[in-house]
Amino acid sequence: MYLLPIVQIAQICTAIGTLVALGCSIYIANRARTEVRTDRAMRALPIVIFEPGGYGISERRRTFRHRIPGCDTAAVEADFKGIARDAQVSDCERPYGRARNVGLGPALDVQVRFLPRKLVLGSDSYTVDEAQLAESRFSAGYNTVPLSNRVMLPDAVAELPRLPTFICLDIEDRITEAHGELVVSYRGVAHQHLETVQEFSYRVIRTTDSRMTTMTFRDVVKTPELQAAKPPRFSLHRRVES
Repeated sequence: MYLLPIVQIAQICTAIGTLVALGCSIYIANRARTEVRTDRAMRALPIVIFEPGGYGISERRRTFRHRIPGCDTAAVEADFKGIARDAQVSDCERPYGRARNVGLGPALDVQVRFLPRKLVLGSDSYTVDEAQLAESRFSAGYNTVPLSNRVMLPDAVAELPRLPTFICLDIEDRITEAHGELVVSYRGVAHQHLETVQEFSYRVIRTTDSRMTTMTFRDVVKTPELQAAKPPRFSLHRRVES
């Protein structure tokens, strides 16, 4: 009289055991698949950083003519109409810095945004706030510089071809120091947006008969993660792709 319930209980326990075993198998398979994907992503992850150290910059003065390399001339003229065409602005005679892809995958469309946080003007200094960063002179669109090599294979090296606009348009040559962050943005082979954030310092040393400028690349404060970062929020619609 108790045989039938015992058989039914045994069948139920067997079914539950089968479901548990199936669930464990699915979990293990998914975990193994995730680990394989993570390993593949690690093998293809680019990491672009500037080699730490200071670089002397050979600066020259040139006539503005509303020209900023890589930017649309009409947009520059509209955004900086307060600066005369014949004003003298700063430019570098040759590329500077040394960015290297220390990751295992190629980095695509590599570009660098200069994000100044503090400016020193002689004996005075001030913090660049978010409202000022939205101004044309400090904006992302005008202070984002493509590297000399925008496609970087592992261990490839690239340089910065020009100064950021906020330094270039220092017409009165008042800036003696600038401190902030470099946001190096690029894509991996899976088209994910990646970023490296690194500190920088810019200094001008003046004597009675000479002027020397240096750009120092400092600590890395952020490197890419496996998860795709959000695309940059700023628009480069004013830039002209090279």
